[in-house]
Amino acid sequence: MYIRPFLVRDMVLLENQVPLLVLTKLIEVEKGASEPNEYLAKLVIKFVLSLPYAWKLGRCKHLLDIYRKCLLMPNTRIRHPKVIYPYDGDYITTIPSATELLDAGIRFKRSKTGNLRDVSFHQNTLRLPMIFVDYETKSILLNLITFEQFHVDASPEVSSYIFFLNSLVKGSQDVSLLPSCGIIINGLGDDEDVAEIFNLL
Repeated sequence: MYIRPFLVRDMVLLENQVPLLVLTKLIEVEKGASEPNEYLAKLVIKFVLSLPYAWKLGRCKHLLDIYRKCLLMPNTRIRHPKVIYPYDGDYITTIPSATELLDAGIRFKRSKTGNLRDVSFHQNTLRLPMIFVDYETKSILLNLITFEQFHVDASPEVSSYIFFLNSLVKGSQDVSLLPSCGIIINGLGDDEDVAEIFNLL
């Protein structure tokens, strides 16, 4: 369905969010579902992420919150020796670009999960989850970042991941390096366009 990406984009716009309580009440009346929260989460995950519903997300505020929690779902089968965080104490650590890291002998590999927390560094290998970049990516990421900034109970995990990618991708040469590792799937075709998206976030 060619309009699906546009529907997904509109569904996760922060200004379009409807409290989940309202949606679950509508589903409860319409479908008579015994667990309307789980039923709604299942529908959203299947449509937005094209994934089977396999997690208990707990209490969610709205559809964007469901989407964000899915991106951060842990996978207990995966163990990582060291997790990288872009923040170190009260200051921001300077992170070299992907090409600079490659020149320094660092290798890149795709993480085994799509969990945005699944970032690790071990034995000169930096592992990152795959991200698909298309025309809707900037809008979706901006809405996720805004959500984390305006909700004190939402940790800035998506924002940290985007900040990290922004540091790695400083130009088209960095973008051209990461698709070969399966980390970035370029749906735009032009590496410069992908770099511009991350640099503007």
